[in-house]
Amino acid sequence: MPGSGRSDTNWWLEEAGDSAVLQEGGEMDDRGRIKIPASLQGRLEWLRAAIRAGSCLFVLEEPCFVRLVPWEPHGPAVLDALGALANRDDDEANQLRLWLGRRYGRFVFTQEARPTMNRFMKAHLEGCGSRPPIPIVFLALRAFLEIRPAGSWPRHGIWRPSEYDHLP
Repeated sequence: MPGSGRSDTNWWLEEAGDSAVLQEGGEMDDRGRIKIPASLQGRLEWLRAAIRAGSCLFVLEEPCFVRLVPWEPHGPAVLDALGALANRDDDEANQLRLWLGRRYGRFVFTQEARPTMNRFMKAHLEGCGSRPPIPIVFLALRAFLEIRPAGSWPRHGIWRPSEYDHLP
């Protein structure tokens, strides 16, 4: 807690539990580059670890929203799900592979934490009618970092196969 003499930068997460939210503004330029605010990097240990490791997992669940989550354990779980479908050549397996491939991917960080969104992520943020440069909002919770255009709000009820409920 501020003023308590604690040097731990995650005090606000510990005090508020999983419901703690930190919000910061930013911008995605015409090349899809973003700058993750230092205040978020300093407060989210998994994000600092992901930047050091060079990547994390992105999730494209709802139009106009990009969610970043730690690679471990989520990335291997996605790869396992894809691997389980590798030897199947039926319509359902093809649809599930397509769904998984469009929803999940590796988000690569550069040294200065100014990563470039890939074409799927960029299209996802532009899908709500905005064109670069796009004012964006970073919403940080303990388990993930959400990136969305300023002024957009989540739409719930997006379909997902029930066999993948264990994935983010």
